[in-house]
Amino acid sequence: MSYVIATKIDGVYHFVKPNSEEMRFELVPLKQQGDLYKAFNPPNKTDAVNVLNWIKNNDDELAVHDYTIEFQARFQR
Repeated sequence: MSYVIATKIDGVYHFVKPNSEEMRFELVPLKQQGDLYKAFNPPNKTDAVNVLNWIKNNDDELAVHDYTIEFQARFQR
């Protein structure tokens, strides 16, 4: 079972996505079903918690949002 790190901005869910070129994380909005597959989706909750903790401690831009860790399937249509 996969998880995603999600936040809601202006009524739209956004997911944490790795940006390997810039070696950081960014947010991707869920506008269409394919956007969900761009999200970082660790196979267990422990990994998701570790990434979320890293974001909160190391990325001032992303740390301002309130995040939840959700089952990826919750957002599949």
